[in-house]
Amino acid sequence: MNTTAPQTRVFQWSRLAAIAALSACCFFFFRMHGVPMLRTVSVSAGVGLFFVFLWLAESRSQPPQARSGKKRDGFDWGMHYMRGFAIVCIMLSHFCVRTGWPRFSAGFLRSSTVFFLFISGYLCQYLAFRRPVDTGQYYLSKVKNVISPYVVCSLATLAAVCLLHAKRAGVIAPSEISLRSLPNILLLGWAQRPYWYIPFVVILFLVSPWLTRIGNRTLLWLLVVSFFAAVCFPGRPLGNLTWNPVVSLYRYVYFTWAYLLGFAYARWKARIDPHLGAYAIPALLLGILLGFRTMFPAGQYSDFILSGSFAWSVQKLFFLVPVLWIANRVRSVRIPLFDWLATYSFTLFFLHHFFIQDYIGLMARVSGTLGAGTLVQTAVHIALTVVFLAQNLLLAVMLKQVCGHWSRQFIGA
Repeated sequence: MNTTAPQTRVFQWSRLAAIAALSACCFFFFRMHGVPMLRTVSVSAGVGLFFVFLWLAESRSQPPQARSGKKRDGFDWGMHYMRGFAIVCIMLSHFCVRTGWPRFSAGFLRSSTVFFLFISGYLCQYLAFRRPVDTGQYYLSKVKNVISPYVVCSLATLAAVCLLHAKRAGVIAPSEISLRSLPNILLLGWAQRPYWYIPFVVILFLVSPWLTRIGNRTLLWLLVVSFFAAVCFPGRPLGNLTWNPVVSLYRYVYFTWAYLLGFAYARWKARIDPHLGAYAIPALLLGILLGFRTMFPAGQYSDFILSGSFAWSVQKLFFLVPVLWIANRVRSVRIPLFDWLATYSFTLFFLHHFFIQDYIGLMARVSGTLGAGTLVQTAVHIALTVVFLAQNLLLAVMLKQVCGHWSRQFIGA
């Protein structure tokens, strides 16, 4: 019995529903922020028509079909989930620091970019083991899967900011947007605060084919030198929206070790994994202790031991031990929620910071009504955090549906 046609029809109807839902979301979002009705209707209809035309163009080039999303036999689900873990930590870090929990963010979540870089380095070396790296194809894949969605999401951010004509937390101001500034915005990651990561990691991608081929001893020396360079620097580079050459160079000093650590773990995974269980609990406790000491610094050592570079780098290294141990325990188990977070991790990276502004005012009103630091206020904050994560995940799923076969080039999923 042929089930292709019914599956295709379901896929087509679900995509049409997703386009309608996305247009409705655009309408309510812009109206909620005071955009005039005529402009809101025009933009919402334009978004819907764009994706309909994209769908029609795609249908002419190839028959529409649903993607199965089925992973090959022997797929390592645990390392796949690491991407979801990394993006959730990054989202929570940005969300908590702006909605009333800056100490918690500073103590446990800041510099979670380390996890993202670690899994990127691991996957690069792991895939090189399966098939030798073709440098040209590797660079082409990064243009398609990283630079293309970055440019699309940056331009979408600029369009939304111009339409709203209001400053949003961690997003470029309308007054800073012009055709003259567009090259700098794209080259330096100014559109949203987290976007500094893309120009930064692109430089690492340029040397990645070479890193996959260097000897183990050379890699180990690079890792040791880069790690000690990071922990000895007196602070953490901020993702400022202002170009600063020193800050930009500092990011490489601060974060490169995490990328190299991913390469090293891929090479020595078989040797490291049997020992993770013995060190998981001690490493977790040390990471938590360091987090509390960073939240509440005291004594003579706060200038160095609790400085951003030392505390956050060492803490994330500690946290990697139990996280990798858990990842190995679930390597053969598919957990749908973790799978979705990992699959849409890059899309969540591009989306999440734009919507934090909408929760800042809400949390301020909650704190003013319930009182800051109360148990009820804490419960509401946790609930809104879950809503924030769910909202972005739902939007990512919707965007992937409406983008179809262009989703990787448009939103990185």
